[in-house]
Amino acid sequence: MPPPTTGGYQNPGVPQQPKKTPPRSASEVSSPAVMSLLGSAETLANAGHMNAAAATLERALDLDPRNPFIYQRLATVRLAQDQPGQAEQMAMKSNGVSNNNPFVEANNWRLIAEARSQAGDKQGAQDASARAVNFRRAASRYDQ
Repeated sequence: MPPPTTGGYQNPGVPQQPKKTPPRSASEVSSPAVMSLLGSAETLANAGHMNAAAATLERALDLDPRNPFIYQRLATVRLAQDQPGQAEQMAMKSNGVSNNNPFVEANNWRLIAEARSQAGDKQGAQDASARAVNFRRAASRYDQ
């Protein structure tokens, strides 16, 4: 039987679980094949080949449809393609598979703010920016 706790606080003699830090990058959760596709998409996007970058990221999604980093990168490409609606959808999808990772969600809300701003939704952009700030605060607690 575990030692009792008092007042909602854990007994000092009971070992506490270490604080878990969520993955911060694609390399922490992605297979080598997905990492290769992400690298190719990055190279293509940096060279201005956004259609090819998007197609490469969609291939990566075929391999790993629950990877929030792929959706996040695709949101960035869609913004560059002047497709704010698609960008917001991809960022929201990334949030949906992020396992409540505040690092990922902060970046996604920043992308959503950009997408809404690009679409002319000033209030929506402000709301999304505020959510990004809240998630950045939550993420900063992992850095302490």
